[in-house]
Amino acid sequence: MLTVKPIQDKQVQKDICNLCGVEYNEAHFCYGGYDDGVLTACCQFYLNGEHGMIDEIAYVPGKENRDMIILLGMSAVSFIDICGVKRVIYTGENDELIKMLGFTKNENGVYTYNIVPHKCCGENH
Repeated sequence: MLTVKPIQDKQVQKDICNLCGVEYNEAHFCYGGYDDGVLTACCQFYLNGEHGMIDEIAYVPGKENRDMIILLGMSAVSFIDICGVKRVIYTGENDELIKMLGFTKNENGVYTYNIVPHKCCGENH
């Protein structure tokens, strides 16, 4: 079963980032992606005023799983949305993975994702 867990212990975050080849940043949030309890990916992100920023989303080498990246990335986007931020910017280097989440490259070459409320039964959600 695929699960996403927030990583609160900074030493664990550092270790996970190292396993995934992601530059560790103590001030940022981190989610770990697990498949049947085994770490397979991580996502490091933060809030920057009116934007959510995803630093990087990456696999543990040899543990590639498209579904995990989608679950992990959208979990970070959901957290950013809950914080009231409606635009997410990707500052990492893995274009292929971020495109799987629906991020699009703007005219400045930056990948962004706009969180828009959707209508259901005549109400915004």
